[in-house]
Amino acid sequence: MKRTAADEETSAKRSFSDQTEVELSLIKSELRYRRLFESAQDCILILDAETGLINDVNPYLIYMLGYSREEFVEKKLWEVGAFKDIEVSRDAFLALQKNEFIRYENLPLKAKDGRLVQVEFVSNVYLVGDEKVIQNGVIDSERPTAPGGIAPRPPSGEYVPPPGVQREQLRI
Repeated sequence: MKRTAADEETSAKRSFSDQTEVELSLIKSELRYRRLFESAQDCILILDAETGLINDVNPYLIYMLGYSREEFVEKKLWEVGAFKDIEVSRDAFLALQKNEFIRYENLPLKAKDGRLVQVEFVSNVYLVGDEKVIQNGVIDSERPTAPGGIAPRPPSGEYVPPPGVQREQLRI
């Protein structure tokens, strides 16, 4: 059976429609994961595994330590005031590159106002495409928890930004 111009046009429209749906699904997925990252009540740092440069930081770490996003992004951990023990931070980074996992309990981080905040620091290396990325999870060891060890959350279930962070500041 010979295809007509109308058949070709219908096929092209269907292909475009399918492509548009795939692109829309991808955008929705990216937004969903961005929202998870931005609204997490634990601190997250994303680093380039080769260079050690911080690619992203979520608002909760900014809130907890008082540093701006600009004071984190495109810097190495030991260049950020919170991680001032340069030798220990570099050694930890090298161990992480080698073992692709590290965990520290009761690690003191220095807040911008000088406070020491005890944290649990868990880092994993994983692939995004062909690029190695480090995800650092930073949990405030001193944050109050509800019975059963669960951190309290707003009862409505609606996302509430950490104190000092406006919803409009989130890149969602």
